[in-house]
Amino acid sequence: MSNQEVTNQSIITLRVTAAIIGLIGALMAWQGAQLTLLGGTPYYLCAGLLMVVSAVQLWRARASGFVAYGAALLLTLAWAVYEAGNAFWLVGSRIWLIGLISLWLCSPVIRRQLWGDTAPQLALRGKSQPLQRT
Repeated sequence: MSNQEVTNQSIITLRVTAAIIGLIGALMAWQGAQLTLLGGTPYYLCAGLLMVVSAVQLWRARASGFVAYGAALLLTLAWAVYEAGNAFWLVGSRIWLIGLISLWLCSPVIRRQLWGDTAPQLALRGKSQPLQRT
């Protein structure tokens, strides 16, 4: 495979990911707006809107889409703990889908499309030694 083919496949992967996030986010925002109007929690509306913003930015291959999705993840974690307390299975049942998508966004195929070779590290080795390429 040539570099151009790999790049085209990576762009397609990023755009399919953005489309899935956008679809889930739009559905959450729509249903969340209805729930909020009925006096329910505004979480679904806020999380859905963050996911739509994330999807638009990911479609444009902008790293801010990753950050917006991170905000949706943090909002979800806070809401899940608020709603369910510290019961592992209750919290886990509220965050599993957004958590799995978050792990996918951390995969090299997505991160390279957003940052290229300057992708931020997900972890450090030791105190301050960056990961070495081999």
